[in-house]
Amino acid sequence: MKKLFCFSLFRFFILTTIFSVSCSSDDNSLNLEQVAPARTIEPKLAGDWNGTLTGTSASANVVFTLASDGAISAETDSDILCSFSGSWWVSDGKFEASGEDICDGTSINLRGNNATGIKISGSWTASSGNNGTFSMTKQ
Repeated sequence: MKKLFCFSLFRFFILTTIFSVSCSSDDNSLNLEQVAPARTIEPKLAGDWNGTLTGTSASANVVFTLASDGAISAETDSDILCSFSGSWWVSDGKFEASGEDICDGTSINLRGNNATGIKISGSWTASSGNNGTFSMTKQ
């Protein structure tokens, strides 16, 4: 009798497990946790970078200063493409930065195509709807 009870309990456990799996398999959704790539400060990128910022409304000469603590400041020679400050980092091997311009606090986001020690290029977007490209060389 004891063996029959144990076998029945085991069979109940197995059937319950199979039933649970088969019920949840109809869901067709996966709840995978999305993990963002780590943000790091790449010391070899710290310093001054000269280049151009091209946008939907203008182009400008620009100097990026990337500090070793992750701060960025960008000075332009344009009244339309304003200077800005914020933070920079490297994520998944790509240069990224975000901040606000000094004209009216417009949010600026930059995404580089690369993060080498001598050149950075990529695209930028602004909360105003403006966007464009940038190309920088380390000084």
